[in-house]
Amino acid sequence: MVKTKTGMNGGPSAASHRRMKRGDRRQQLLEVAVKFFSEFGFQGTSTKSIAEAAGITEAVIYRHFATKKDLYSAILDNKLKQTGTPEWMGELRRLASANKDQMLFRSVAGRILDSYRQDPDFHRLMFPPRSKATKCLRS
Repeated sequence: MVKTKTGMNGGPSAASHRRMKRGDRRQQLLEVAVKFFSEFGFQGTSTKSIAEAAGITEAVIYRHFATKKDLYSAILDNKLKQTGTPEWMGELRRLASANKDQMLFRSVAGRILDSYRQDPDFHRLMFPPRSKATKCLRS
């Protein structure tokens, strides 16, 4: 049985988590946060729950992201970069300019389906169930 040290309020202490390189920690936070935001929505997710799941304190999150909204925005920016969306948008513009509507539609539909299969958490984040979406729009 492995014992871990805890800080105040039962959370991880500085001694209980290993130091990660800044970029690695940031990526870890994005990965953990997307799971929480996709499951509970923006309003239903706390930085405390993200920190606990990542095995860190909330202060570590705020060293990387000034606000919860900044963390959410970083997830979207990161996903755009990972998926090559800017390049794909260029291809869509070329297809539209050439009036290749069928190829354009197939490209869009194929990309959406492939993306959903590869990353369902991200799609739940983007398209939460109606009740969650309504709550986000009201805030």
